[in-house]
Amino acid sequence: MGAAPVLQPAGSGLPGPEAWLARNVIMPVLAATTTWEKATARLRREADRCLALTAPLDEATLRRPVLIKRIRGIEDSSRHWSPAMTLRHLVIVGEGIAGIIKDLRQHERPDRAVRIQDVKPEPECGPEQRRAFDLHVRRYLKRTAEPPRREELTTTHAHPWFGEMNAHQWHVLASAHVAVHRRQIEKILATRRGA
Repeated sequence: MGAAPVLQPAGSGLPGPEAWLARNVIMPVLAATTTWEKATARLRREADRCLALTAPLDEATLRRPVLIKRIRGIEDSSRHWSPAMTLRHLVIVGEGIAGIIKDLRQHERPDRAVRIQDVKPEPECGPEQRRAFDLHVRRYLKRTAEPPRREELTTTHAHPWFGEMNAHQWHVLASAHVAVHRRQIEKILATRRGA
């Protein structure tokens, strides 16, 4: 076993140009062009892909962190995760977003700031994360089954990368977030195979 790689601290964020593009172009356009139903369908589809990618993996492969080249949408500190850690991160973030959406639809601003460093997974994650992720997705889809009414979209909460967002924008982010980390799992598996 080699030494753990030296990465930027958690919460360092995306590289400058990518961060600007994500905040000022990608997320606004995505939120404006994606309906609640399309975001739900994308989240379900990407979650199914995450489960399919990890289904054939043995416990050792699920647990083994792999250093990958950074992909768009993740910060440097997230480049050395295992497939199980990636699933755990999706659960942590997804549960947080579900709670934020619930509060915002009731015109309540969550009293806690979102911090990237608070949603990193524990290194010891294992096969149990597949079931935890599957259960989380089912819960999330049930909690967000009904699209918000227009009057439920007036309250916002800040994301550290994307700024103030309403319930619709957070839901769109949730679906995009699963897609980013599905690509991460693919990269982990490809890097491990030497592809």
